[in-house]
Amino acid sequence: MRATLRRIVRDEGGWTLIELLVVCVVGIVVMGVPLTLAVQSWHGQNEASSRGAATNRVELGMARLMQDLRASVHTTTVSATGATLTVAVRNATGGTVPTTQQVVWACTAGASCTRSVAGGTAFPVIPNLVSATFVPTSSTGSTTVPQTDPAYVQVTISVRDTNENGNRTATVNRMTNPITISDGTALRNFAL
Repeated sequence: MRATLRRIVRDEGGWTLIELLVVCVVGIVVMGVPLTLAVQSWHGQNEASSRGAATNRVELGMARLMQDLRASVHTTTVSATGATLTVAVRNATGGTVPTTQQVVWACTAGASCTRSVAGGTAFPVIPNLVSATFVPTSSTGSTTVPQTDPAYVQVTISVRDTNENGNRTATVNRMTNPITISDGTALRNFAL
């Protein structure tokens, strides 16, 4: 029995350096590939959610702008990058005749589209603005800018995609195309 154990111990040579290196390389590949795929998937999901959140913000801002345009009355002036509207609002005193307030939309490329009511503070509604274009069309089809009391207004807004990890000013590195949304509305109260 002792002779058999000595022969078994003598035959145990261990691993060579080459065998150990091959095992290490195979182990790194086996662990590295799934880890790389997981990291790429995480980055892709972050970019997709960031783009979705930025799209939602610009759609909500555009909806608010279109609502203001539709509610405007005869003293509407539209420029290439904004609009000054007179909007009917509910009478605070409970009377049947609505009152009006001036609403100003101003879009500054590289900053935001802001909205102010009755000369108050301008609040950013559409952040991370790349560009904004307002195209007013009169009832005769003229598209001169600025224009007072247009029949139709076409608005195109482009924004940067932002990183959604809490830093809203950082652009997503791999997303170079801005998000562009275009909408238009007929002003129901335009003068004929």
